[in-house]
Amino acid sequence: MSQTVTLAAVNNAVVLYNNGWIGHAADLCVSAELGRHFEELQGLPPEAKKVLVEIVSLDPAAIRNQKSAIGPHQPVVVVGNQVVGTLHFTSNLSEYQKKLAFKSAVRLIDLETSSQCNRRCEYCVNTTYDETRDRFSKNVFMSDEIFSSVIDPLAEIDFSGRIAFHYLNEPLMFVDSLVERIAFARRKLPNAALTVYTNGDYLTRPVLDRLAAAGVNAVEITAHLQRGQRYLESKILTRVVNKAKELGLAPVLSDYREGQSIGFTLAGSSVSVRMILVNYMQYGHSRGDLLDGVGRQVQARTQPCRQPFDWFVVNYTGAVTACCDLVADAPAHRNYVAGQLSTSNLFDIYSGPAYVAWRKGTMTSGEKEGPCGDCPSDIDREFMPGWDGLITQAIDGAIAIERSAEPVAAPLEAAA
Repeated sequence: MSQTVTLAAVNNAVVLYNNGWIGHAADLCVSAELGRHFEELQGLPPEAKKVLVEIVSLDPAAIRNQKSAIGPHQPVVVVGNQVVGTLHFTSNLSEYQKKLAFKSAVRLIDLETSSQCNRRCEYCVNTTYDETRDRFSKNVFMSDEIFSSVIDPLAEIDFSGRIAFHYLNEPLMFVDSLVERIAFARRKLPNAALTVYTNGDYLTRPVLDRLAAAGVNAVEITAHLQRGQRYLESKILTRVVNKAKELGLAPVLSDYREGQSIGFTLAGSSVSVRMILVNYMQYGHSRGDLLDGVGRQVQARTQPCRQPFDWFVVNYTGAVTACCDLVADAPAHRNYVAGQLSTSNLFDIYSGPAYVAWRKGTMTSGEKEGPCGDCPSDIDREFMPGWDGLITQAIDGAIAIERSAEPVAAPLEAAA
């Protein structure tokens, strides 16, 4: 077996193991004879070697028990640090299988802990609301029960993805409540990456220090110019320099796309701080056709989208959608809500019929329906060769399992 093939097998085994597919990781080690060869491998990271030792040392009885809990479901493709399996395309799952599906896939959770925003950007869906959905003159906090219904289940699976405290609100308008909830999340989720997205209006150095002390890993400042002001880089630079000076940080250009976006790292804090401004009118999002003339215009989208696989969005009421372009409190999107945390749990929603339908309808090539039909999100993502075939295999495998027929096991594939 070549060095390249063996390293690919090691990567697959480590990703499977880290995502809870312990028995399948052990099987791969046996079939690839990794237990005999990994000491000979060049360039194997110490962490990968440590995990590999754990895998080959597993008790056979524990492996059998874990595979029995997974049942007939199979991992189909490793993508980065995620695993796509047959269980992502069926809602007929045990509680154990639902947790495994979530742990294998979800890497980003948007969590809106309050409703209010202080800005009225013309490219934001908030400006389309009427008095019944007012996000400007009053605030509604996410209830403690809803917040706990997100964090507590994540603790059960040792969630290590990213939680972004934001959505259509300005979270720093209520910094005391936010800091308290961040601290709670940090205590429960020591391995999660906690991020605050803010327009920066309420971000001062004392606030930044409080966020850091509470356990935040990163602060992302999505800067905006005055309402109606066109995208102008000189104005952006002035805003960045002023904010950096206010925070006592040093701006370092990190990303520049002429006429599209400009981003800076603000160095000098114990947490990562970035500031970016996007030409939202041309490169923003229509939020599933809720905004006319905003964002990149797409006709009859056919490209795959992975967002219903690795994204979970919770608004302040506990309503869940499969991506940030589906707006739970917009009447036109009411039928796109995948679940409500006041009546269902996190894992039930992710593996429920609505979320499964979103995955089946978006993860392969082909004309998309509804709000996905002209959506530009993630449209430039490159997918591995054979992606459509692998996802179709996973879907077909799920259907076979639902019909109580054992799917044909296929060699595990790995994305570069």
